[in-house]
Amino acid sequence: THVDLKLADSRVGQRVRNDLYFAFYGGGDPGEPHYRLNLRVTDSSLPVGIERMATIPAAYLVQLNCAFTLVEVSSGRTLMTGTSFANASYDFSQQRFANVRAQRDAENRAATQIANDVRTKVAAFLATSS
Repeated sequence: THVDLKLADSRVGQRVRNDLYFAFYGGGDPGEPHYRLNLRVTDSSLPVGIERMATIPAAYLVQLNCAFTLVEVSSGRTLMTGTSFANASYDFSQQRFANVRAQRDAENRAATQIANDVRTKVAAFLATSS
């Protein structure tokens, strides 16, 4: 059973898509798709701690949400809809580059969690529907 994964419109969305692609196919060619998985990933970053002697955040929480639909390619019929979410935190420092890298690492960790969750939900659905 082959699932087509469309390119995403954000870096984090593309990370979820790439993790799903690797989870489904291990980097190989999937062939002609029977299904299409549409993903909509949104992200936010919120301060969760404040430095004691300053008014700057000490840590942030990255929140990712993903809504997805599984569509049968031949009929265009929606077979499944679902959602997934993940959170990951990172420490904030006085070094700008370190903050950028820490945020990206947190986003990547959350994206991997979402990809694993979506893969499990889609695989369970396909296993029980055939």
